[in-house]
Amino acid sequence: MEEFEIWELITKYLSGETDKEEDRRLFAWINANEDNYQFYQEAKQLWNEGHLTFTGFEKDKAYAGLQQKLEKGVADAPLVVKRRQNLAFKEQSRVYWRNVAASIVILVVLTTTGYLVFSPTSSPDDGPVTYVEKHTPRGKKLKTTLPDGTTAWLNANSYLRFPETFPGDERVVFLDGEAYFEVAHDMHRPFTVKSDVIHTTALGTSFNVRAFKGQQFIDVTLLTGKVKVSYVAVDNSVQDIGTLEPHEQVSYDKVWKNAVKHSLGDASSQIAWKEGVIILKDMDFEQIALELERWYDVKVSFENDNLKNCLLEGKFKQVSLQKVLKMLSMTANFTYEITGDHVYIKGVGCNYN
Repeated sequence: MEEFEIWELITKYLSGETDKEEDRRLFAWINANEDNYQFYQEAKQLWNEGHLTFTGFEKDKAYAGLQQKLEKGVADAPLVVKRRQNLAFKEQSRVYWRNVAASIVILVVLTTTGYLVFSPTSSPDDGPVTYVEKHTPRGKKLKTTLPDGTTAWLNANSYLRFPETFPGDERVVFLDGEAYFEVAHDMHRPFTVKSDVIHTTALGTSFNVRAFKGQQFIDVTLLTGKVKVSYVAVDNSVQDIGTLEPHEQVSYDKVWKNAVKHSLGDASSQIAWKEGVIILKDMDFEQIALELERWYDVKVSFENDNLKNCLLEGKFKQVSLQKVLKMLSMTANFTYEITGDHVYIKGVGCNYN
C-alpha cells in the first residue's frame, strides 16, 4: 500500500471508521512482517495518548504537539515484539510520521463519530484485535456461536463482526442486517450489539436486531430477559432510549432521529425468519420487494410506481418465489414475470384514495 493509505487506514481503524474490506487490507499489512506490526503498535499507543487531547483544540498547537509525540513515539516507544534491528526502517518511519502528521490531525478532527474497537481496559501490548466476520448472502441464513458461547442467527444479506476472543470487561459485536441473539449470561461483562447508531446491551437474554442499510427503521425486539437500548447522537454521545421487557420492541427512525417503544403482545413472529417463515404484515409492495430480494437473491422491478403502494399481507413457510408471487397476485391487481434472477412486476397499481 502507499504510505498515506497506511496512515489513513490506521487512523480510520482506530476511530472505528473502516469498512470490512479496509479492515482486511490493514490486517494483511500488519501481519506481513514484524516491522509493520511494531509500527502499528506505536501508532496505536500514540493514538490512545493523543486522541484524548483533541477536543476543542487549536489546530497549530495540536499540530506541534502531535509532531513532538510522533517523533518521540517512533524513537522511544517500547518494543512489543522481538524484531530485528532495522535502522533504515526507523529513519523511514520518522520521515513518514513527519510528512503525514497534518493529515492525521485532520482525520482526528473529522472523526466525530464511530465505535471504539478496542476495550478501554486493554493494554497497548495486547496486539491488534483479530476479528471474525460472518456474512450471509441473499437467499441464505446462518447460525454461529460466538467466543463467549452466545448463539447468533443471521438473516439473509447480513454481516456480523466479532473478536476471536472478547477483550476486557465487555463483549461488543457489530451488525449490519438482521440477527437473533441468545446471549450467554455473564453478569460481569455486558454484551452489546452495535448496529448503525443503535446500541443494544444485555447480560444474558434473547433478542432480535433488524438494522439493514438503506432502510429507515432499526428495530430491536426482546424475547426474554431485559435489554437496554441506546443511540449515538450527532455529538458522538450515547443517549439512552430505554429498557425493554419481554415482547416489547423499540423502533428507531434514522431520518427523524426518534424512537418509539411499544408492546407486541407476542414477539415470536419477529423471529419466524429463523425457521424459514416469511411474515408480511402492514407492508407496502416496495417494502415487500426488498424482503423478497433478500430471501430469494433476486432483483425486483416495478413497471408502474403505483404498484409500490399496494398494501399486501401473507405468511409463507419455505415456499418458492413463484408460489409467493402467485398468492400475492391473487389479492392485488398485478402480474409478474421471472427472467433469470430478475422479477418484473406489472399492472395498473393500487388506488387507496
